[in-house]
Amino acid sequence: MKMMSPFDTNKRGHGPHSFICRISYLIIGIFIIHCPHPVFSATPIDSVAQVALSRVQIESLINRAGTTVKYGDVLIARGESVAGPLVVVDGTLFVSGTVTGDLIVLNGSASLQRDAVVTGNLIVGGGYIYASRHARISGRRTNTSDRYLITRTSSGQLEVKLDQPGPLAFRIKPAGWRFTRVRGHDFALTIGLEPRTPAWYPKITGTVFIPTVKSNHGYLDFIATLEEPLFEKYTLRLGISGYKMMDTADRWHMPPYLNSLAAFVTRNDFYNYYLKQGATFYAQQRLSEKSSVRLSYLHDRFFNLSNQAPSTLFGGDRGFRLNPDIDEGDIHSLTLHFELDKIQNGTGWYVDALIERAISAPQSEYTRYDITGRLKNAWGRHQLDIRAKIAGSDSPLPLQRTYVLGAINGLRGFGDFELAGDRLVIANVDYRLPLKTFRSESLIKWHLDLLTFFDTGTAYFNPTSGRNNPAHPVLLERVNPHVGLALPFKYTDLRSDAGLGLSLSSHILKVTLTVAQNLHTTTAKPRVLIFFHRDLF
Repeated sequence: MKMMSPFDTNKRGHGPHSFICRISYLIIGIFIIHCPHPVFSATPIDSVAQVALSRVQIESLINRAGTTVKYGDVLIARGESVAGPLVVVDGTLFVSGTVTGDLIVLNGSASLQRDAVVTGNLIVGGGYIYASRHARISGRRTNTSDRYLITRTSSGQLEVKLDQPGPLAFRIKPAGWRFTRVRGHDFALTIGLEPRTPAWYPKITGTVFIPTVKSNHGYLDFIATLEEPLFEKYTLRLGISGYKMMDTADRWHMPPYLNSLAAFVTRNDFYNYYLKQGATFYAQQRLSEKSSVRLSYLHDRFFNLSNQAPSTLFGGDRGFRLNPDIDEGDIHSLTLHFELDKIQNGTGWYVDALIERAISAPQSEYTRYDITGRLKNAWGRHQLDIRAKIAGSDSPLPLQRTYVLGAINGLRGFGDFELAGDRLVIANVDYRLPLKTFRSESLIKWHLDLLTFFDTGTAYFNPTSGRNNPAHPVLLERVNPHVGLALPFKYTDLRSDAGLGLSLSSHILKVTLTVAQNLHTTTAKPRVLIFFHRDLF
């Protein structure tokens, strides 16, 4: 009998090659589990015979005369034979040889390859069974989801206790990266307590943002949320969030990862930022698998943030655009948010609608609406994509609610931040025509498409705000000192452009080159833009 194991004793060992062995076994296990050939069938815990093994039964099995107990990962190679009963604790068992007798794995999984033979029963607790259809098991297969605490008494016997974890599981994991001109590099870490079962336990999550540059209001930002689900189907969620965080109103026109890359590589930070701290109380009802409605009460306090001039990869000595000031103070508001997503496989439609009623604001109370719609239709790789957005209010909005339009904000033939206001209308029509599909040397499939597009829209200030008046140039100067609309919206106020582009895309990256012509004036030069698309975060 020869058994290969990184452990030579009955307690957890630390042999000179144990780390290398564990890594090797892990690689073998990953290959087995993800093998593309139908050699192995992964059997989930609850799909085989569920037998509740008591503590006494487990103790009887592992303390039986002649039982071999091993800790950690164990490999029984092809051609090897092991006399059972064999018990593996706190590790994964890989079997290509023969086990004559019972085989028990506690707090781990068993992987049986095509040449594996087990002449007795196979019992796995707290893990999975991965078995080739060619593997031979003479006895009964038993899975249990229970996990066990196993210790050795002074008399040498193994004592077994049922490991009964609490209803909540602790989670901690990285949550992403961002780069801004006001905080530098920002690293996010998510910490949370989540229910282990569908039982009615609250979900507690928090995200900590760790910047490399200190802002006006210290280093750390955070978001903490306590949420309680009430129903299993179409769940109603009641929650409260507390936060101190850098925020922006500009995510609608550019994904955060793309803005971070542009800021870090070329010193083009297209977002405007402010600090927000406060609390939100909400109730969110899922109406269907594709729709939900959310009612929230927000109690927020806003502060200005200034440039901290962090270093970047490129951009030379060119500095960042100054971060504009906002209307500091408190905003207490009620919001109603509805979302319906009917887009599937590149075809369908999407609606996102928000209504906000400000009970208290730095200037005055207001009611704001923000409606976004999208329609997509695909014929093979031909695709029509129509997007539209309309937003506004019945009273002047705080500066932090201001909308901007320009090259990267929906009007591809205009300058960045060329239009600004607290009212907005924008529509984009894109048509993609497939040109060629080819494979690279790395066997990644790439698609080359011709893009034709048309954009039209405008942004303007509420006439009663005074912000379009030379006596109040503050916002226009912060956004663009020369451009702005002073009149309520008319069709003649619309700014339009049209253009062509080339798009090279795969499942890992999409690069789009566009050339857009401003149709509002005959003296404007075409604008060339390059977009990199990939949902990295």
